[in-house]
Amino acid sequence: MYWVLQENLFNEVGFARLVCTLEKFKLPYSVHKFLPFTHRLEPDINPTGKVIVMGTYSLTQIAVERGWQPGSFASSQLDYLAQRPHWGKEMLNRDALVCFFKNVPPQKNPFFLRPSADSKDFSGFVTDWGEFSEWRDRVLSLPPEDTAQLHGKTLVMVCSKKEIWSETRCWVVRGNVVTASEYKRGTIVRYSSTVDERIVNYAAAQAQHWSPCEAFVLDIADTPAGLKILEAGNLNSAGFYEADLQKLVAALEDCFGC
Repeated sequence: MYWVLQENLFNEVGFARLVCTLEKFKLPYSVHKFLPFTHRLEPDINPTGKVIVMGTYSLTQIAVERGWQPGSFASSQLDYLAQRPHWGKEMLNRDALVCFFKNVPPQKNPFFLRPSADSKDFSGFVTDWGEFSEWRDRVLSLPPEDTAQLHGKTLVMVCSKKEIWSETRCWVVRGNVVTASEYKRGTIVRYSSTVDERIVNYAAAQAQHWSPCEAFVLDIADTPAGLKILEAGNLNSAGFYEADLQKLVAALEDCFGC
């Protein structure tokens, strides 16, 4: 496949490892800037044959518009509301209320908030009512053109704060976990390619039970209640952490490059 990469998307080490992997496998690629107001790439490109992108959601939209295949694996099934009926009790935040951003009800205790969709309108975080209400009021007071994609009718999920011992990202391609990386231990960001086998096995079992699309990332939390699903996300826009990129690139090429 031809790989279209967005400049400065991931952390420098991860991006460099991806480029090195593509060069090692002698796979064609190019690196581009995304120009937000013109919605185009610089330099522009429109390869023939199989094309895959690694970049922001804006780049995935370009892939769809130009009909690149596989292009991007972005899917409406990556929405929390689409996942909960399938994974149910296996989801850490299965108790979440989904509502409009402007209608989040008052919360007595610290709570977790994130978009329901895998939209990256903002990153999920724990907050309290005072902090959240000040932020919400600032967002709602801005003119529509100044609020980017976040607005009053953005669907968000609101749920109780949970204790999490560790967080691990698994890259799933056609139901198989091809690589994994721990990215947080407690509240400390910690990237490690050493992942407990039970976490990989758990992620694989959940992907075999149901997958939102052919390739995605699945984040797993180790908690006092056992292993739980944090969320599934778009593989094309996910950070690499300490993933084995040779395994990931090989799996994507084997499944989608022919």
